[in-house]
Amino acid sequence: CRQVIEYGNAASGESINFDTNNPVVRNIEVLDLNGSGANTLDNLSIQDVIDITDSNNTLTIYGDSNDSVNIIDNSNWAHTTQTEGTTNFDVYTNINAAFPDVTLRIQQEIIDNLS
Repeated sequence: CRQVIEYGNAASGESINFDTNNPVVRNIEVLDLNGSGANTLDNLSIQDVIDITDSNNTLTIYGDSNDSVNIIDNSNWAHTTQTEGTTNFDVYTNINAAFPDVTLRIQQEIIDNLS
């Protein structure tokens, strides 16, 4: 069963900062930021993806051009693209052998920043 969290229902947008909030989100595969406003995920790391996903370590994030995802661990990600049906994704995969395989798929309409 695919676990989905819909996020961003506040009119002004919402933000999760993985560096400071340490959200207790576990065993999900999809974050949907398509709610109202500009929604932001900050300081998302490889370890965060491992912590919040199931054993497949794959997280898919849906959203629009008002939303943003700020990814850290710049040197540990390889970037490609992927199309699934009519949806295009930026795909980041872990290249650090110290971690298991990790895949982060972000809908291309979202502003994604890697630092």
